[in-house]
Amino acid sequence: MDMPGDRESLAKSNLPKWVVRALRKNGVRDMNRLRGLSDQELMHLKGIGQRATQLIRETATQQIQQAR
Repeated sequence: MDMPGDRESLAKSNLPKWVVRALRKNGVRDMNRLRGLSDQELMHLKGIGQRATQLIRETATQQIQQAR
């Protein structure tokens, strides 16, 4: 089931710009794709480490809570 904002681009998210750039370089362009990745998959992406993964999860959680 799609959540509100799933098709929203990463640029419109509250993620730091450096995280968005790293995700785009790895082919991740929208929140739906981003939410489908496990933490381990995220950390295998070039430029994405533990801190970026933590920021991604916090932002995704905030967006889901705001949509309710």
